[in-house]
Amino acid sequence: MSLAVRTERLGIDFGGAVGLHDVDLRVPEGSVHALIGPNGAGKTTLFSLLTGLARASTGTIATSGRIAYCPDTPEHEPWLTATEVVAQSRSLARGPGGPAQDREVLDRCGLGSAAGRRVGAFSRGMTQRLGLAATIATGAAVLVLDEPTSALDPFGQADVLDLVRELGRDRTVLVSSHSLAAVEQVADTVAILHQGRLRWQGTLVDLLGSRLRPAWRVRTTSTAAAERLRQALARSPGVTAVAPDGTVGVAVTYADVDTGLLALPAALAASGVPIVSSVMQASDLDGAFVSLLADLDPDLDSGLDDRHAGGAR
Repeated sequence: MSLAVRTERLGIDFGGAVGLHDVDLRVPEGSVHALIGPNGAGKTTLFSLLTGLARASTGTIATSGRIAYCPDTPEHEPWLTATEVVAQSRSLARGPGGPAQDREVLDRCGLGSAAGRRVGAFSRGMTQRLGLAATIATGAAVLVLDEPTSALDPFGQADVLDLVRELGRDRTVLVSSHSLAAVEQVADTVAILHQGRLRWQGTLVDLLGSRLRPAWRVRTTSTAAAERLRQALARSPGVTAVAPDGTVGVAVTYADVDTGLLALPAALAASGVPIVSSVMQASDLDGAFVSLLADLDPDLDSGLDDRHAGGAR
């Protein structure tokens, strides 16, 4: 596997405050790599080291090409137009293309209609999009995006996530986000920072697979239907536990995830009971993230459950 970014024992000492310690980061080329972790975990610090904005105390950094960085709160000279900001970024970075490519980048970032406007009057969301456009225009092989959707409304977030996915096909994108739901939509690989240390890295599939529980919550249409389903599932091969879940639901656990994925659909169909929903527990990135960090630090468990329940933050 070719790597776009590789660090060895990377660290920085802030004299008692949480820094970074022995970070061995591996970012595959041509992918979207998400960096996640609680507030204060060291995500922005790591980005600062990778982009040369801070100097490491220990360790090394190797990259396969130039890096361009978009901070979470990009700032631009207010008297410039959006077109001039992008052209300036491309020129300073000696990026490819010219005015036509600058306009194309603005269009991709949803700013085509504002190309001639001075950016001092831009909203926070438009400023965020312009920072992304200026970063893309550099032509850098590695794009480091710190919270690229933080100032956008839901429609804008969807547009930017689509763009990040597209960029990951021919460049390498290293992105951080507090929205785990957003990360799950775009990331191929994930790195988790906690208290300045890299606690886990690998594919999103591996992270979810390692943290899935072989348990499902199934909802039916009535209490009587739920009881019929409970009795049917109790006789189903591979089931290790089954119990009522509220007035119209059943909680069922299998010996392992693979058995449940294969056996539960057949068991539900064979039961003859109308099914409203069937949901695997902790089946998304939120659940996997909470589970992993709770293993590392049990004191975080309740707070993480509160912060990361139910999608984007």
